Amino acid sequence: MDMFIYASTLALFFGLFSFLKNNLYKNLFLHTLDGVSIIKNDKVIDCNDALVRLFGHDNKKDFLNIHPLKLSPLYQPDGEFSLTKANKMFEVAKEVGSVSFDWVFLAANNDEKWIEISIVKSSNYLAKNIYFMIWKNINKRKQIEEELKNLNTNLENIIETKTKELMEKEHMLFMKSKQAQMGEMISMIAHQWRQPLASIGATVIDVKMKIHFRKLKDVVVFDDNFIQYINNQLNDIESFTQNLTHTIDDFRDFYKPQTQKQSAQIKNTIGKAYNIVKDSLTSSDIVVNMDFSSQKYINYYESEIIHIFLNLFSNTSEHFEEQDTQERFINIVTKDTNDGILVTFEDSGGGISEENLDKIFSPYFTTKGNGIGTGLGLYMSKKILLEHHQGDITVKNSQFGASFTVEIKENG
Repeated sequence: MDMFIYASTLALFFGLFSFLKNNLYKNLFLHTLDGVSIIKNDKVIDCNDALVRLFGHDNKKDFLNIHPLKLSPLYQPDGEFSLTKANKMFEVAKEVGSVSFDWVFLAANNDEKWIEISIVKSSNYLAKNIYFMIWKNINKRKQIEEELKNLNTNLENIIETKTKELMEKEHMLFMKSKQAQMGEMISMIAHQWRQPLASIGATVIDVKMKIHFRKLKDVVVFDDNFIQYINNQLNDIESFTQNLTHTIDDFRDFYKPQTQKQSAQIKNTIGKAYNIVKDSLTSSDIVVNMDFSSQKYINYYESEIIHIFLNLFSNTSEHFEEQDTQERFINIVTKDTNDGILVTFEDSGGGISEENLDKIFSPYFTTKGNGIGTGLGLYMSKKILLEHHQGDITVKNSQFGASFTVEIKENG
């Protein structure tokens, strides 16, 4: 009797549990906001009203007669044939039990509708070949994603445009700075050429006079002394012309566009800059002391580094004139570091005022009079080192004057 009561109670419990479970599933099926369809043996056998409304239909019975592929365009947005892709997705669901993917359908009014599809295989062994398909409207999400994509594209285009404009502006600033230096360098070259040209002219006049006086004396045969004299004078002329050529070569190399870095020693690069302004510095009684301890060969844009040192030479020379400095010297010291080289460029000009130390590398900042300085030299020097050589230029006051430190990285 007790066993019978126990069995009856157990049957009642399982019956009640089954009823509650089925009732729960039924409520979920009928009242969920997402569309749900039931597929058995590859055919849709039932769906909820949410799915019917999702596609703009009124009659559930009529809607069930429409195969899901008939609601789909021929091809999905990724270019895959809808039938082929649908078969693939069902194969995955059959193999692993579930699959989720995004799909484009066509509503009753032929509008495209983005739906997130989830196919879940029934785990009930009594319900073989039954699949639940959940249809979630993601039109809004896709719209936001598309808007974000367009926004990102627009932002990328804006950034690209602004970057290009900035690069063009920086290039114009660099060229403006170079043009300002060109005017100074032409003046320096004119000064540097004056002496050799005068010497060539004097040598030619002297040779002509010697020949003329020998003709007056009816000396037709040139003796060894005269031939030696002519050779010496011609050698002098050759030396003068080589000096002029070197000046032009240095000037040309400075303005020649560089697309690739070249391996060089910093002492040679500083030497090229110094040769361009040497005569101008000498005429201003400026002594340049050089201690080239650095022996490394590293890669850099040489014309850009020459530009930096020409600017330092020029600024120092003008500062000496403005301050009427009596003892004028520049100390240049180079040394190797673990990742590059350091150059110290120190002058005896008394230094830079504390209020200007923090501004000296700012664009258009100059202590020179209106129309004299561009305020771009040191600004461009810093940009060249930071952006093209992973280096930097800094300044501080020493016991003699301003002390600039130029750093160039080996892998810059």
